[in-house]
Amino acid sequence: MRDTPPRGPVVTMSDPPNLDGALWAGALSRAMALLAGGHVDLGFIGGAQIDRHANLNTTRIGPADAPRVRLPGSGGGCDIACAARRLLVVMPHEPRRFVERVDHRTSPGYGDGPGWRERVGLPACESVTLITTRAVLRATEATAGFELVSRGPAGARPRAGLDRRRLTADRRPHPPPGPPPPPAAAGASYRLAMSTAIRPDRKMPSKVPAPPMEATGAPSARMRGRFSRSAPTRVPSTPPT
Repeated sequence: MRDTPPRGPVVTMSDPPNLDGALWAGALSRAMALLAGGHVDLGFIGGAQIDRHANLNTTRIGPADAPRVRLPGSGGGCDIACAARRLLVVMPHEPRRFVERVDHRTSPGYGDGPGWRERVGLPACESVTLITTRAVLRATEATAGFELVSRGPAGARPRAGLDRRRLTADRRPHPPPGPPPPPAAAGASYRLAMSTAIRPDRKMPSKVPAPPMEATGAPSARMRGRFSRSAPTRVPSTPPT
């Protein structure tokens, strides 16, 4: 967990540049425990494909018996999609990514439609917000697809790649474009256009506090007590050699 960009290239979550200066660096089981306990309000996720019911594909492109492209897989994305109360999906605005039905349902949104999450035993997901490089859309379980929330800055018109027949409910009118962002933020800030949910300067949810750290790199006792139902355990520090 960090609130500043890493100072070097990062390929996997455990790369040293990602650990250096992190607010929290711990076992993956700790992060999964937060999800399983229902303590994650907002999950960030990406994918190669997304369909109108907010299902994401990061597994393969093409049929299962002869895929054209093999992708990395879930990597924890399925856990986030299953357990977070809200989802925020970030991806480029490209026609190939918006499909009627994903080739593989790696990370579920609303499955086949309203009521699917309850039928398969998943907790409710309040909304899935899709942020592309040209538009912001949002889906809920009650909608039959994504609704257009806002478009990009003035002059950045969505291209034909946003096929409303694939992602949105039929006959759903487009809302008027929102006001353009301030000139100073008109560049990269569009990818984080959800200014009410995200702080563009830090790229973190606006209400998530920075947890204090112990010398071991594990969450502090106060943070462990907040998210754990059992008594916190202290990890002994290892003396320097």
